[in-house]
Amino acid sequence: MIPKLPRLMLIVAACLFTSYSHAQVKTRIFPQGLPAARKAVKKIPVTTLEAPPDLNKLLKAQAGSVPLEYVNRFAVSKQVDIDVLSTAAVSEDNGFITYDLALAAKGAKNISVDFKSFILPDNAVLSIYTRYELTDSITARENNQYKVWASRVYQDDTLSLSLKLPAEEKGQAALKIGQVNFGFKQFGANFYGNPGQSASCNINVVCPEATGWDNERNSVAMIVVNGNESCTGALVMNTCNTNRPFFLTANHCLAAGSVANWVFQFQTWSNTCTGNSGWLEDVQFNGATLRANSVASDFALLELNQVPPANSGIRYSGWNRNTAAPAGTVGLHHPAGDLMKFSRDFDLAGVSSWGGTNNHWVSVFEQGTVQPGSSGSPLYDMNHRVVGQLHGDQLNQGNYCAQRRGEYGRLDVSWTGGGTNASRLSNWLDPSGSNALTTNTTNVSALTNATLSLSLSGDNLICTGSKTYTLSGVPAGVPVVWTVSNSAMATLTASGNQVTVNRLGTGDITLTATVGGTCFINNVANKSIHLGPVTDVGITNIQLVPAPYYGIYGEVVTSAPPPYYWYIDGVLKKTTSSKQSDVVVAGQCGTQHYFQVGATNGCIGEVKTLPYYFTNSCSFRMRKDTTAADSSEMTITYMGNYNMLLSPNPARNQVVITIPGDTKKSTAAAISSIRIIDASGNVQRTVRYGEGSQRRVTLDISSLHSGVYIVEVSDGKNRHTGKLLVQ
Repeated sequence: MIPKLPRLMLIVAACLFTSYSHAQVKTRIFPQGLPAARKAVKKIPVTTLEAPPDLNKLLKAQAGSVPLEYVNRFAVSKQVDIDVLSTAAVSEDNGFITYDLALAAKGAKNISVDFKSFILPDNAVLSIYTRYELTDSITARENNQYKVWASRVYQDDTLSLSLKLPAEEKGQAALKIGQVNFGFKQFGANFYGNPGQSASCNINVVCPEATGWDNERNSVAMIVVNGNESCTGALVMNTCNTNRPFFLTANHCLAAGSVANWVFQFQTWSNTCTGNSGWLEDVQFNGATLRANSVASDFALLELNQVPPANSGIRYSGWNRNTAAPAGTVGLHHPAGDLMKFSRDFDLAGVSSWGGTNNHWVSVFEQGTVQPGSSGSPLYDMNHRVVGQLHGDQLNQGNYCAQRRGEYGRLDVSWTGGGTNASRLSNWLDPSGSNALTTNTTNVSALTNATLSLSLSGDNLICTGSKTYTLSGVPAGVPVVWTVSNSAMATLTASGNQVTVNRLGTGDITLTATVGGTCFINNVANKSIHLGPVTDVGITNIQLVPAPYYGIYGEVVTSAPPPYYWYIDGVLKKTTSSKQSDVVVAGQCGTQHYFQVGATNGCIGEVKTLPYYFTNSCSFRMRKDTTAADSSEMTITYMGNYNMLLSPNPARNQVVITIPGDTKKSTAAAISSIRIIDASGNVQRTVRYGEGSQRRVTLDISSLHSGVYIVEVSDGKNRHTGKLLVQ
């Protein structure tokens, strides 16, 4: 019997989050069942999935034993191909579209899903819920380069999904489920308020025995691997005190699936010592990148896709890489995917060899124990610093309360690992090369952002004397190193995040600011500066294009259909029926260029004479005469693939953007939005315009770094794209 599940109403304001670099997904627990929906909702479709062949066999095996390969698994996976958007019930209300779908995993004790295609538009909100659990904070911040995502494990056999987005974002989302995981044994708590599935001698992390370990427990997360297996790990500090989310776990956990769709659940613990009760909310992060790993000490260092928000309460654990055995140890872990547990060994740690020599610490716990699912969990010394991560127990016979033993890959061995960046911890956790032996557990709110957003402001031109430049986005107390590409042409006088450039010669230089050495990401800012008079750069924006389209500077085309239009900076000068033309154009091009073009006998690009003048704010003006033999200095182009005009191109401080339209008609399309995208595919600028009739706008690009960009313009119906070179 599949229960009727109401669709929760999503508050419109939830669709209007301000984007920032930190992200998290929260799940709330309702032991008595979800509250009633705000209003009645029509019945939504249920997709019922038949169980995988092994499910019934494994369900029956619980009374005895399961095959060895399933000892640390709690679910079997079924490969599917479910397009949520085409399968769901669709409704529209007040400018928003909602897609609702329920999935039933027949016979399962729990359910989770893996998305093989996951793209959420900017203002979309995805909610996933069961009768007892609600995850309603899934937004575009969960998008990632792999376009995959996985849900947590829900304690039910039916799962509902609800995607809400503005009507104008219809067609921008992609949600395709590639795997549904059927639980054959309880994962953690048996629904809510009941004991978990781990061994009975385990101790809840809120019990008196665990007093004083509140900070460290906020570092530890349960890992859901491939939707059917579990491990444990912890966020760990780096010597730069930045918030790069490095996460330490066990190498053998990597065998169960790609880290790109791993689920990391923090703050998953009971609020009472006895039983699993009072757990009402936890924090989830999705996906990671493998940075380093080694078999010898069984470590894997990941970097999470998201940085925990400053107000999340999450900590980064300190560590100790000394070689001396710790006098007493503590373990924090999620055995069998259960709520977090505490283990303690009051004695000096032992040493064992596992695939090497003396590469593991050994703890024999007087309090608590460890078992499958605890793999990768941190072992702390009595100064609350990580000294290793759990590999397992070579001697264990499966009775975890009778033999409370754990072998942990030593952090000091992992520090140098296999001697490369991909097999050791040192270059990731000590990027500055400080050679520190220890770090301390720290709240993420006290850490500096590792990824910088720098902006170098100042003039692109120094006529005479000097000018001052300011670098914004520099963390307090972090040093800035200033350099210039040619010290013979300019000298620098630097003070913190400001520098004065003193002109010595004439020409082009690059000013570079480097922040914090190797501790930060995106820590370099550049600015191109011209010193003195501007030299001849040639004419780059004369175009021959067919009506009624505009072109942009780019590829030379050998053929194009008539008629042919001469445009200069977007202004129609003359129409011809042949590429051979006696066109003579003289006049002002923008605000700086003056030129004359004559072509009586030649084809595109062949000119008789080209007097060229250039003026700038230094009040410098020059003329250069060229002949047909010098025509390579001038490019006349037709761009059939692009249908808008960018002028000037290349550009420095501003660019004029014009979209197609018949100059003889007053009903030309109007520009509604502009996006500027860098070579890596990142959107650097977004500008939206209200209703109007302008098809030509001037855009400030002074904040863009030098390079090639794609300019994407929308008129509300069509999209126009072009390449822009920023100098």
